[in-house]
Amino acid sequence: MSKKQNIVKKIKSLCYLTLGGSLSYQFIYFKKDFSGYYDNVLQPLSQRLSPEFAHKIGVSAIKYGLFPRESIDDPNVLTKKNPPLLLKLAPDLSLEEMKDIVSVITQNESQVQGLIISNTTIDRSSLTNQEFSNETGGLSGKPLNSKSTEMIKTMYNLTKGKVPIIGVGGVFSGKDAYDKILAGASIVQIYTALIYHGPPVVSKIKSELADLLIKDGYSSVNDAIGKGVK
Repeated sequence: MSKKQNIVKKIKSLCYLTLGGSLSYQFIYFKKDFSGYYDNVLQPLSQRLSPEFAHKIGVSAIKYGLFPRESIDDPNVLTKKNPPLLLKLAPDLSLEEMKDIVSVITQNESQVQGLIISNTTIDRSSLTNQEFSNETGGLSGKPLNSKSTEMIKTMYNLTKGKVPIIGVGGVFSGKDAYDKILAGASIVQIYTALIYHGPPVVSKIKSELADLLIKDGYSSVNDAIGKGVK
């Protein structure tokens, strides 16, 4: 087995179900109807209303979601423990807002087990085609790439690398994934790339990522996490 094949083998491809909206209902629905088709379940504590409202959410509101954590267990349906509770953050937050969030999630009482960075963005400044720039709602895909990567780097710094980060936003290539890993992401998640390119894009990203790891002298993803943060 070549060095590249060995690294590609180490890079796991996981299928996660992400819960949103009515958590109890969706969790039960997924567990009953899709059992065996996914590796784990993520329960993101995210801004569940409009993207515009999401950027006005205060730390006090986040606190109410985290202290204490409301159980969604249904003893008649669920047999496993609650899924990991992750906080999904909007990429348009200010540095002070990010610092406030870190001060909350790093408290001993916090039930947050990781961060998802990032949610969609309402910033339209990076769009080359301004025809639809006045439309409301959050942008995903390539316009989100650099913003989410920079936010990963900032939050990795602020948390001193002690809070696991799932990097998401505009990942279409191994380079996109590698940038997020170097910025501090332990896991990279894709959405839009699957829509445009389908499941084969996973193998493509893994192959390109392995090439980049080898080029920089890393033998695994774990070796590269946060190495781009100064």
